[in-house]
Amino acid sequence: MKKLFWSAGLLLALLAAAGLVLAQGQGGQGMGMGGLYDPKTVEVLTGEVAKLHTAASPLEGVANRLTLDLKTHKETVAVYLGPEDYFKAQNFPLAQEDKIEVKGSRITMSGQPVIIPNYIKKGDKTLNLWDAQGVPPWARSKQ
Repeated sequence: MKKLFWSAGLLLALLAAAGLVLAQGQGGQGMGMGGLYDPKTVEVLTGEVAKLHTAASPLEGVANRLTLDLKTHKETVAVYLGPEDYFKAQNFPLAQEDKIEVKGSRITMSGQPVIIPNYIKKGDKTLNLWDAQGVPPWARSKQ
């Protein structure tokens, strides 16, 4: 039960942060969580998808957001995937118990670690997400 509240709370914090970034004017460029990306905290993690989460944005006109819980040998950490419609269009299905590698920036939200991923690898497939400057592909396509 405690884990359920933690996951729900973290998801709400992620949405609130994305909303704050949008409200500050960066959302028009599609930055969203990328505004929190820190290239000094980039690391590579391997593990298994423990759970996938979808959350509706409280902001009108903002797409649903996806996150996953990555269980590593040391911890379970949230990985922010971005807008649901963008992720689904990439033909990169993820499911519980999938073995993946994630490279990304570790940030802290509500006292919990969150990874903003540069890429996710599953088997021989790689999905590139935020670039080294913290810009996601859905923003690059609008520039």
